[in-house]
Amino acid sequence: DALSFLKQYNIRGNVKIKKNILVIGGGNAAVDAARTAVRLGADNVTIIYRRERDQMPAYQEEVEEAIVEGVNLVDLTQPVEVLTDAEGNVSGIKCLKMKLGDFDKQGRRRPLKAGEDYFEIKGDQIITAIGQQLDKSVLDEVGELEFYENGFIKVNAFSLHSC
Repeated sequence: DALSFLKQYNIRGNVKIKKNILVIGGGNAAVDAARTAVRLGADNVTIIYRRERDQMPAYQEEVEEAIVEGVNLVDLTQPVEVLTDAEGNVSGIKCLKMKLGDFDKQGRRRPLKAGEDYFEIKGDQIITAIGQQLDKSVLDEVGELEFYENGFIKVNAFSLHSC
């Protein structure tokens, strides 16, 4: 997963990568993992995201910089199966094209199947960056913190000190 990948890189200054990296997700962790893989020498790095680029939760300037650095972005795409070769090594991801439907509870348009035709994206390493949340247990020593419903820490918008 992206957080383990990034943690290992930050602690050791290096992490093993292969040549063709597929990153699943659209948040900051996905973009950071993709940019790190490019900087470590991957030949091809692709972010796969199920909504459109402008709906990615990652900072848009980070997405733009990732693309400038050589990261490919395949949006409106839902991974459905990890593909492997005869030896059991990752060879890619089977995907399905998506389209956007009505708005969900978070105000984003819900991704829906655009058809039944599957396609493959080749790759030899997959980094997942989906559904990651803060592990609040590591903050027990910090003292009392207030959280928003979405799990983010409440902070003063100007000083960034916790509320």
